[in-house]
Amino acid sequence: MKKLVAISVVFALVAGVAFAADVGVEVFGNIELINGSTGKTEPVYASSEYEPHTSSWQKINNIVPTLIPGMSLKDSDLAWDTKRPGTGFGNGRTRISASAQNDDGTFGGWARFQAGSYGGTVNAWGNVWWKPIEQVKFQIGSNGGDGEFGLDGVARWGFYQLAGEVIVKPDNAWGAASWAWTGLDGSFSDAFYGGWNAPGALLTITPMDALAINLAIPFGGAAEDVYKQATLQVTYAIDNIGKFGITFIGDTMNSDKLNDMPTTLAYFGLTAIENLGLDFGIGYKFPDSANGLTYSNPLAIGVGVSFNADAFGIKARLLGEFLGSRGSSDATLSSGFTVLFDVLPSYAVSDTMTVYFSAGLGYNGGVQISTDKTADSKLAWHVEPYVCITPSYWSNSFFAGIRIESSANKDKSDNTFINWSVPIGITVSF
Repeated sequence: MKKLVAISVVFALVAGVAFAADVGVEVFGNIELINGSTGKTEPVYASSEYEPHTSSWQKINNIVPTLIPGMSLKDSDLAWDTKRPGTGFGNGRTRISASAQNDDGTFGGWARFQAGSYGGTVNAWGNVWWKPIEQVKFQIGSNGGDGEFGLDGVARWGFYQLAGEVIVKPDNAWGAASWAWTGLDGSFSDAFYGGWNAPGALLTITPMDALAINLAIPFGGAAEDVYKQATLQVTYAIDNIGKFGITFIGDTMNSDKLNDMPTTLAYFGLTAIENLGLDFGIGYKFPDSANGLTYSNPLAIGVGVSFNADAFGIKARLLGEFLGSRGSSDATLSSGFTVLFDVLPSYAVSDTMTVYFSAGLGYNGGVQISTDKTADSKLAWHVEPYVCITPSYWSNSFFAGIRIESSANKDKSDNTFINWSVPIGITVSF
């Protein structure tokens, strides 16, 4: 991430070699003035013939066996109501980072200390590197989750940027997203490589300015598994055209486990057209089988677009996942398809204020339960107008918005529902 202001400090070592260190501090905070949901998730009573109970589900479940021996309640036995409106708080980032290298650029390092929410645990990451020649860089350590040699353009973190840290939910940019707001198993990370995050060793070879070969190995553990999980990437940049990249992510490939096969991702980022950016990604995890079961992962195809013209700007991204299946020797069932779409138009009202309108859809359908039955389709959507007020986006920004969303999940009454909130956030970096 950019740091507008860097503090330069010179450390004089015993050997007389000077290291110039860049130190950066980032603090992000956010609240929800109010939030609520139409979902029925709060138990009200066991049934009309019993006394109403407004206590927790567990207390109700303890009461029923005393009325009818051997009986216990299930969700479907209860009546449910909505929870009272609430508030929210988050401290997404309290971070100090520093990097340094010697005068001739042959040795260097980086360190980060980051706390959880106020009063939370402090974590630390770091790496050290050596460049014996200009074309070779060897690194040991971890970069704290920001991702080395990522190929994703605006399709992941770059879509919402700082707003995604404090007021917008960027969940489906990261990983398997059934826990995310959509409730759908779809992620832009399935089509775009977000970068290497694990601790280990990285080797970068640049035989020419346009060509880079990156190798990352997650050292620590059984040697066979470690080397199988290596990531290899080759990128090539063409002046005034764009950048190509192929990434191969290894895995353990154990014969008795599912979901441990390699993944390949291809990327092209177009930069040839002024004010227009285009990112195209394809991802595929190899098929797997174990214990008589087979699993063919879906093919993921994604597109990200950004356009700016004076005060007006727009971003859009689209992901499709399809051709997956699961089964055994008896039958093979389709995993259906998933589509995610987000759009983010913006308008700069002044030099310090920009208005955004975030909207998105998620859809899943065609999932076979059996050879003659298909599951119900699932739909998710969100809208969130918000404003950013800032003298300089990457150093100091204030965000405020109104979010309304409906996930593919169901409430306790087996109905779809709407969540809403009024989030506010501030980011400061120096």
